[in-house]
Amino acid sequence: MGVTLGAQIARCIMTLASFRDLRASTCFVFPFRKGPAEKALLVCFMLLFAFTLRAQESSSTVVTWGCTGCGGGAVAIATGYSHALMLGRDGTVSACGTYTFFQGQSGVQVPPGLSNVIAVAAGWSDNLVLKRDGTVAGWDRFGNQTNLPTGLTNVVAIAAGVENHLALRADGMVVSLDAGNTDLPLGLTNVVAVSAGSGSIALKADGTVVACGWSPEWSNSLSELTNVVAVSAGYQEWLALKADGTVSGGGFHEIPSGLSDVQAIASSFGNDYHLSSVLKTDGTVLSWGFNFCGGGYTTNLWGPSYAVAISAGAAFNAALIGGGPPFLTSSLLNRTATVNGTAYFRIEATGARPLRYQWQFNGEPIPDATNSVLALTGVQPGQAGRYSVNVSNPSGTVTSGEAVLSVVPVMISIPPQDQLAFVRGTAQFSVVAQGDGALSYQWRHNG
Repeated sequence: MGVTLGAQIARCIMTLASFRDLRASTCFVFPFRKGPAEKALLVCFMLLFAFTLRAQESSSTVVTWGCTGCGGGAVAIATGYSHALMLGRDGTVSACGTYTFFQGQSGVQVPPGLSNVIAVAAGWSDNLVLKRDGTVAGWDRFGNQTNLPTGLTNVVAIAAGVENHLALRADGMVVSLDAGNTDLPLGLTNVVAVSAGSGSIALKADGTVVACGWSPEWSNSLSELTNVVAVSAGYQEWLALKADGTVSGGGFHEIPSGLSDVQAIASSFGNDYHLSSVLKTDGTVLSWGFNFCGGGYTTNLWGPSYAVAISAGAAFNAALIGGGPPFLTSSLLNRTATVNGTAYFRIEATGARPLRYQWQFNGEPIPDATNSVLALTGVQPGQAGRYSVNVSNPSGTVTSGEAVLSVVPVMISIPPQDQLAFVRGTAQFSVVAQGDGALSYQWRHNG
């Protein structure tokens, strides 16, 4: 007696659900016997396969590796300790995993009605989202809304760490979202990216870094970096991507030697399961560290692939396999450079490979500016103006907003900080300034 139609269709659905990435599978074999139910199964399979491929064409596919994991479609992903947030092309958010790495914990829930989201950030046990209107929303492991600073608007980037959370405004100012946290210098300007883990990292437009919350040794190492275009803060670990595609870092595990042609970095949130990753320009992903769930210390390279983004949690790491038209996952910010100084522009995008880039200056294409990073060195006043980038693939083209580069002879990058001193005590002020040639200083009191 043949298998019932309902059982065959159920088997079809279960079979398809067992494949995390359909494009990684070359064929499917079913024991068809040419009966009506078997023919129905074939039709079901073909329809489901077609619908799945069509869904993948509009979004990138989530793939994960590690102790646990999840799948689905997204244009951006952020991993926390043992959970992940996935951003849909329509501005909605989905989640998977749990807030802790212990069995029996309830799954992560997304607040109902959440929409118009353009970026997601997952912390150890909470979440942040950036909305299209420049506002920020968040919730903790219990579903409670995060208390955010009053009047927080014009935000273009967010970061969630172990116990620290940051927002970057369109004017290049960094805002701590944690009450009483003043680790980063007040008045820090010209910042183009932020990252949060055990400590906080702010990346400046000239490729230098300001860090806090780390050991003195690591803070000093970070402050000495130059030509940096991306930063990633993890749990007692950090990575920095240089303009030449090489990587610097510090933490539990030594970075594999000879890393080059890297376009994205992800420092792990884990203190036990602990794999960090880099994404290379050819779409391959390299992970290294300690695989708590089996394998011990390991270095794994998988690809060639079609990966376009990566994220490193603790219980698992994630990558997006490119699909659909380009989607910009970062924004260009206005920035300032000194004469003969340096300015870096970098854009992040997902979508089907190959992704092609064309930078523009005042609306005109810049010759040979066809990478995700635009490096301007020895900047001159004539390079002040409006910069943008077109990202394209066979499925479409997207153009970033314009960012204005201002060129000045001298600027203060970290202003003096307020001091509290006892009567007859000592107060010491300092300032960080940049400019072409030797700088002279004149301090003032009450103007």
